[in-house]
Amino acid sequence: GNAETSAGLGLIVGSPSYMSPEEWTGQPVTPRTDLYAFACSLYEVLTGSAPYVGESLEELKEQHLYAAYPGLVENKVNQAYPSELDLLLQKMLSKRPEERPRSAQEVSLALDSILAKLKGGAGTGLS
Repeated sequence: GNAETSAGLGLIVGSPSYMSPEEWTGQPVTPRTDLYAFACSLYEVLTGSAPYVGESLEELKEQHLYAAYPGLVENKVNQAYPSELDLLLQKMLSKRPEERPRSAQEVSLALDSILAKLKGGAGTGLS
């Protein structure tokens, strides 16, 4: 579903499970905002649930603003996922946009590198 909340004179519209901290607080969005949403989606694909799950919209907002990255292993996923993937997701889900990758190309290159390493191994969750 979508969330609509007032932030000053601005309006924030988005899917709460994928909204970046800057969207929750009415700050300007950038391409790094999209990387945060992509990381939420990728995390959900890998684990079966979004990285932050709240019982209310306010609880979900608080998690996106303040909760630590839950990690792949802590969410009972296939432990064969490489630590590089976990670190990439952690970086993409940083609360501060300037700490996230600079571009989708940077993320793509990192994912390509991770996949290349996995192709050399057997029995991984991503091969």
